[in-house]
Amino acid sequence: MSGSSSWKQARRISKPYKETRRRHPMSDSYPNLLDAINAEIELMSPLRDIADFVINTSQMNVHELVARIKEIISTEDRTEVCI
Repeated sequence: MSGSSSWKQARRISKPYKETRRRHPMSDSYPNLLDAINAEIELMSPLRDIADFVINTSQMNVHELVARIKEIISTEDRTEVCI
C-alpha cells in the first residue's frame, strides 16, 4: 500500500477511536493514533496479502459485518473456509 493511501486509510480508521475514546491496541508503542493505525496496517500487510477475503468495514456497522461474514461462509466450500 502506498504511503498516501495508507494515511488516507488510517484517517478513516481513526474515526471510531476518536468517537468512542477507545485506545488503539498499539497505542502503547505508538501514542499518536494515526501512527498506531499505520503500524497495524504494516504489521497486518502479509496476512492481507494471502487472505481469501478482505472486508472493508469502514462503512459497515456490526450487524452488516456479521451478515457479510455469514454470506461468505454460506457461499464457500466449508472445507476450505478458515476464520
